[in-house]
Amino acid sequence: MIGGNSSKFKLALPIIKTYSKSVVHMGNTGSGQLAKFTNQILICGILYSISEAFIFSKHHKINQNKLYDVIKNGAAGSWQFSNRYMTLIKNKFNFGFSTELMEKDLRYVLKQSKKSKLNLKLTKEVHQKYKKLINTKYRIQDTSSLVKTFI
Repeated sequence: MIGGNSSKFKLALPIIKTYSKSVVHMGNTGSGQLAKFTNQILICGILYSISEAFIFSKHHKINQNKLYDVIKNGAAGSWQFSNRYMTLIKNKFNFGFSTELMEKDLRYVLKQSKKSKLNLKLTKEVHQKYKKLINTKYRIQDTSSLVKTFI
């Protein structure tokens, strides 16, 4: 997700491709950052719903392994679900993008949304939950540790 001058992007592209799996020029300067913000909004929403679903299904004593198998390839399946639900079941959070980094990114998203006069309710709520995790052992753990704010 890169923004900036198109001709400079084309010049830098061969170098960027040496360390990136996917490279997309998003438009003018700042467009790449806005695309990153959009990605983080989606991830925080998905992790929020995965956390709620986990708490709900555990409360009702649904077999978590069976639940994972039935959902992972269905309409509610996603990269986050496939890669993080089993780790929630195992209570493992020692990998991936950190809570600390997600809190920072969501802070920037909310700053931008304020400038844009947008009210991102879910993002605000999830940001508050990540802020709580910053003062715990989950600060440097994976973003899926969001589930700990539901317990």
